[in-house]
Amino acid sequence: MVEIRPCKKLPCKLKKGTEQFITIEFTPDTDFHDIKNKVSANVFGVNVPFIGVDGNSICSKVFTESDEKAECPLKAGTKYLYKDSFPILSFYPTIAVQVRWALQSSEKEFICFEVPAKIIQ
Repeated sequence: MVEIRPCKKLPCKLKKGTEQFITIEFTPDTDFHDIKNKVSANVFGVNVPFIGVDGNSICSKVFTESDEKAECPLKAGTKYLYKDSFPILSFYPTIAVQVRWALQSSEKEFICFEVPAKIIQ
């Protein structure tokens, strides 16, 4: 389950100067010791890292199903919620993009999704 707020319909409108919120519900099938975001935007056919989000550890932003703070390592078979926010910076170009968001551990992706978005004024 992935939720991006305040996205009400696709493509998500990402307004410059605002904060967007994301929640990802997942259950790992193996223990993970460190997990990082891998977030990029496809801009005119080129994948560009999403500055301020890409490469960040998520270990401090993971919660249990009962909304208690969890910590890495995450245990296989346990349901977790990753909750984060990210800024839409003012210097981002005003364009349509395809955002690709993945969670990875030791360079191995275990969750990924893509969402169409428009960066707007």
